[in-house]
Amino acid sequence: MPLATAMSPVRPRAKQPWSHSSDMVSMKRPSEFRDPPQIKIDRQDRQDRQGADRFEPSLHADETAYAVIGAAIEVHSYLGPGFLESIYESALAIEFRLRNIPFDRQSAVEVHYKDFVVGDGRADFIVGGSVIVELKAVEGINDAHRAQLISYLKATNINLGLILNFKARRLRDGIQRVVWNPILPPLGGLGDLGG
Repeated sequence: MPLATAMSPVRPRAKQPWSHSSDMVSMKRPSEFRDPPQIKIDRQDRQDRQGADRFEPSLHADETAYAVIGAAIEVHSYLGPGFLESIYESALAIEFRLRNIPFDRQSAVEVHYKDFVVGDGRADFIVGGSVIVELKAVEGINDAHRAQLISYLKATNINLGLILNFKARRLRDGIQRVVWNPILPPLGGLGDLGG
């Protein structure tokens, strides 16, 4: 044990979670190191407590989004910023295949009006049938990008979307999560048109 000096005060030794028995060291797990009890999160209960104005997508959608972000970070780490959106799209499709993440690329999104198809758009990816992913390689994500994704969410009745901006220096700064709530009308409506 070293001698105590004015510069190094002696501190009591912390309890060790192990003990010596003959020539072997056996680990003992103190009670404070035990795993905490698993808490099951009930999404509906969480939504009820948050209020009707807050909507959370399914657990499957959240897990899929997590997998998408992991794959996108891998692509961005390898390629870096500066390429065209189509390069990132091809690389992300390869990464999805390598990770066995199911996806549809450049999926047609039909737009309906009173049971008639009036047009269509193209979502970059629909992943696992539960997340729409739109890729960008722009200076910043703006309202037009969000509106495009929300339109795709409405047309497909999918609740969760991600905008991934690969031009960001760090991809985590270029990720936006967009949730569409099918229950509430969109904000910014026409207001009172009555006379």
